[in-house]
Amino acid sequence: MGERRVAFADRREQMGYTQESFGRAVGVEFSTVGRWERGELTPQPYRRPRIAQVLKVSLAELEVLLSRSRPAPSLELTTSPRYAPSLVRTGQWNGRLVRAGVTGQSPTGRKEPMDASTLQEAAAALLSAYETGKPIAPLIETYPAATLEDAYRVQQRLVRHWAERGDGVRGHKVGLASAAMQRQMGVDQPDYGHLTASMFHLEHQPIPIGGFLQPKIEPEIAFVLGSRLRGPGVTVADALRAVDFVVPALEIVDSRIRDWKISIVDTIADNASSGGVVLGSRPTAIGDIDLRLVGCVLHQNGEIAATGAGGAVLGSPVNALVWLANTVGPLGVALEPGHVVLPGSMTRAIPVNPGDTVVATMAGLGSVTAKFSGEERP
Repeated sequence: MGERRVAFADRREQMGYTQESFGRAVGVEFSTVGRWERGELTPQPYRRPRIAQVLKVSLAELEVLLSRSRPAPSLELTTSPRYAPSLVRTGQWNGRLVRAGVTGQSPTGRKEPMDASTLQEAAAALLSAYETGKPIAPLIETYPAATLEDAYRVQQRLVRHWAERGDGVRGHKVGLASAAMQRQMGVDQPDYGHLTASMFHLEHQPIPIGGFLQPKIEPEIAFVLGSRLRGPGVTVADALRAVDFVVPALEIVDSRIRDWKISIVDTIADNASSGGVVLGSRPTAIGDIDLRLVGCVLHQNGEIAATGAGGAVLGSPVNALVWLANTVGPLGVALEPGHVVLPGSMTRAIPVNPGDTVVATMAGLGSVTAKFSGEERP
């Protein structure tokens, strides 16, 4: 069990935060054994934000803790605490220490990587959602100790599964490319996913919406590479030289997580919420246009649904390409000639329905159209 000291706001809070009040807060019934720091119990539960602050966890982690601690088990608290197997976290306040009982916690208090069987279990759950069309509960609820590294390992298992069945990688996508989305997810950098051959759809040909679970659509400036790009150490100049041309694109984002209730771990594990891609047919040399200044209007069934510009994507879509190359390079992955890279959306994502026609028009780049039918995937 890892140990870490907690920081109380003042002596009053320290004294009030006894085992009983802590137990009531997280749904644990304590039976006291041994000597207490105080001779009496002072139940004084605090608001959840303060509990999270004292425990040094996020509100999301606290919610998981609370949900998994009910119904309340009983626990004898001694100088050598015995932890009930069903507990996610418990605490010993006599020594003003919190002993972390989180699944996957190391003796240093840090999360340990998920083992191979657990990673495969998570990947199998996502693959089942792909195949049955039935979304699953958030992975972060099932695996509360999962890290970003774990999530990418799950994603790699999905990609390997598809490749073994002939659906190879044809590119990559960058997600969470806007500051607003990063704040929403509580991260300070983008994420990435893989684009496989089956994800590409032809412009103007009906796309069976039954092949998705809960699709949305986003306009992006797609890079088509002319030469290999591998980090680390890739610069903007390197990226510009590697790009053959750009085309307008529509990315279909989709989630195998029920109701899009995703955390950063969920979206990464779920291949960065990838669904599909439609590329425009008008290539433009990257040296002929400033991608930061490319404006975009997204129409859905003839009505303006959203507007945006290239500068919304990490300041410039090229920055997203550089970030991607330098992120996957140390993992032994290169961005290959002919591969497509989607750098991130210029607007918010728009939900799509059977019969919808979506058109993205980009200044200087032309337009791209996606049409959705009510048919199931063949």
